[in-house]
Amino acid sequence: MFNIPGTDKKQIVGLAVTPNLGLEALVYNKSDNEVVKYGQKYIEYNIASREVQDYNTLRSTIDDLFSELQIQKDKANVYVSLPNVHFGFRSVDDPTIDNDAIESMILSDTSESYLFKQSEPQSAWVDVNARTGASSKYIAYSSIQRKVVEEIQDACMDLGIDLVGIEGATTTIPRGVYLTGLVDDVVQENHNWDILLINPNNYAIFQMSGTRILDYVETPFAIMSFEGDEVYAALASAIGQYLPNYPAEKLVVISQTDNVSAEMLKAELIFDEEIVAIDSNKYAKNPCVKLAPSVIDNSALSISPSVLGAANPKIGSFATLNVMGEMSYDGVITYGTIEIGDKEIEVTSETIMRFSILLSGILLVLTLLLCGIFFGISSFFGMKANEIQTQIDTLNNEVKQLEAKVAGGIITLIKQISESNKTAINYYDSLSTDIPPHVWLTYYINKDGKEVGIEGFSLQIEDIYEYFKSLKMLAPSSNIKLNKLEVFNDEVENASGDADDVVMKKESNAPKPFAFEISNTQYKKGFDERGNRVVGDDKNGNSGTNNVQNPTPVQNPTVEPVQPETAPAPAAKVQVQDNTIPKVPDIEINLKEIK
Repeated sequence: MFNIPGTDKKQIVGLAVTPNLGLEALVYNKSDNEVVKYGQKYIEYNIASREVQDYNTLRSTIDDLFSELQIQKDKANVYVSLPNVHFGFRSVDDPTIDNDAIESMILSDTSESYLFKQSEPQSAWVDVNARTGASSKYIAYSSIQRKVVEEIQDACMDLGIDLVGIEGATTTIPRGVYLTGLVDDVVQENHNWDILLINPNNYAIFQMSGTRILDYVETPFAIMSFEGDEVYAALASAIGQYLPNYPAEKLVVISQTDNVSAEMLKAELIFDEEIVAIDSNKYAKNPCVKLAPSVIDNSALSISPSVLGAANPKIGSFATLNVMGEMSYDGVITYGTIEIGDKEIEVTSETIMRFSILLSGILLVLTLLLCGIFFGISSFFGMKANEIQTQIDTLNNEVKQLEAKVAGGIITLIKQISESNKTAINYYDSLSTDIPPHVWLTYYINKDGKEVGIEGFSLQIEDIYEYFKSLKMLAPSSNIKLNKLEVFNDEVENASGDADDVVMKKESNAPKPFAFEISNTQYKKGFDERGNRVVGDDKNGNSGTNNVQNPTPVQNPTVEPVQPETAPAPAAKVQVQDNTIPKVPDIEINLKEIK
């Protein structure tokens, strides 16, 4: 995790109104998957009108919970879960239908409910089939009275708290159940599982498939009209009529009323698969989720899945039906999700920032690596140039000593050798300092400091002329010429393959490189086209030539002294023994050997 100054995000605080518990407040640590702060205070909820009885009480209760839990209001984003008001589904066969038409359908459905006679609905919807590739749409939607939304917004505004979302418990509860870890197996396998929710005046059945909600049915049931344990048999009988319609591999029983224990009801139900129980009431013995050591309140034993879901508005592909619209839940904007294998990564502004920093670091490392490589190559040539310069300096010192002993023609001869030395080092120095960026050298030979041959190739003719001109500037009195300039042909390329290694494969449509030769003499190479050392003619009678066939980039050169060909000794007026006159070393470099 990157901790960047100035990018601290606000913590999300989940608030849930639960008929039996009142108002719950919870802060969840996603890194450790545990509840770090939890508190609850009772407030009255009007089951008939599906809203909080007194919003002034709600305002003061929120303020008290923030104070008790030591939550800073200016560093919190509040997300509220309310008991279900209206939840439904619509099948849409036309996949091209626009959002306005869908919202009109939802408005038509909700207008039939008595709950929206005095206050118009505020809705949110999602296409459950969006990730399945189905051609039709299956719309799940949730609606809450606009008046209720505005009252909660006003309460949070008065307290100086940022409200980022309001959602019905029908979609917060499945997220909360998932955080308990009780349904990890069926969710990961994308199998069906059911939720049985027991409220003070009704029970509801959710059918889930992995993270998708497929169905929801809510049935009134007068739980408080029963005495003692007779309620379990009555509930089991009523629920047993519906459960066969929702086949699943696991059933999660949640009780949000003190009149029913989820554990005891579990024993009465007839269900062929596994049943697990969550008590959010007085029967709770253990919390349904991991608690941090700082959470010591006994009320935390009855944490409801709805407040867990409110504190975690975005979990994978679970539906989030925020009637306030898509907002920044964690202090950063959510742009979408990316699926990698069986994992889903949420793309937020923070994610983008972290990825940018990581990418910048990788690019920096690569840049430094490339610079190191080029610096190493440049240093190598510089080192070789320094070695030759040292040899030349030594020769010059010996020449100065001879000048004091020898007169006449020998002094002239020595000066000629010195000038040849300067020309030779200038030509060799050009191998590391004067090569244009798009010119590659493949062969270099220098004999007697005066006779020079350079071969190479380039993708641009202009760069070849630029290099030729730089050589002429280094040795203006030399007679070097651009003796050859030609385009590679397929036969030459296939013969060695070197040009393919440097430029591109034969199948490429890229332009062919131009081969060139700059020299002032005829010479015989000491290497074959594969870079192997050749001593004399091969068994077929072939010998090296000065024809460039397959250049490769300049790499670690191998300097090999060329054995001078036997020739008659020139006449000289002053006779000097061979071991008294320093000879400029012949140099031949096969630049193809660099890999």
